[in-house]
Amino acid sequence: MKLQELADRLGVELRGDGQRYVQRVDTLEWADDASLCFFGDRKYQAELGVTRAVAVILEEKDVGLCPVAVLVSANPYLTYARVARLLHPEPAMTGGIHPSVVVAHDAHVDPSAWIGAMAVVEEAPGSDRGSLSGRAASSVPDAGSMRRVGWLCGLPCARGPRSGSGC
Repeated sequence: MKLQELADRLGVELRGDGQRYVQRVDTLEWADDASLCFFGDRKYQAELGVTRAVAVILEEKDVGLCPVAVLVSANPYLTYARVARLLHPEPAMTGGIHPSVVVAHDAHVDPSAWIGAMAVVEEAPGSDRGSLSGRAASSVPDAGSMRRVGWLCGLPCARGPRSGSGC
């Protein structure tokens, strides 16, 4: 992503070449000419002075300390977090059922649900709580036996699927 595009999306001021590309976020010390980093603590001033980053996110008062392009922000930490989400988005979770999952024959599992290894989906008598719709479920082995997944919350239950309040 071009620096100018990044500055526009974040609503911050760019000082430097807006045509340069940013591919990742990194630390001041390890940044290269495709990295963006931030400066928010004067104890890292030595690293800032020699960074190889394409640009640094920092406050107005620190602009003179930086040898590369800057994105001026009132809150460099928050701006850096927003950049990290833009450049490194979380992968979308898709539905799926692990091969080791046990699903009751009369339970309904929505195609968008994700069910992890060793989970058990049971039908709740007289209700539709035996169905999973867009929720994640998982279970963990316990001393050779399988712990059951809560039929309402989808969390592992030590005492079984109907063990108490909230389950």
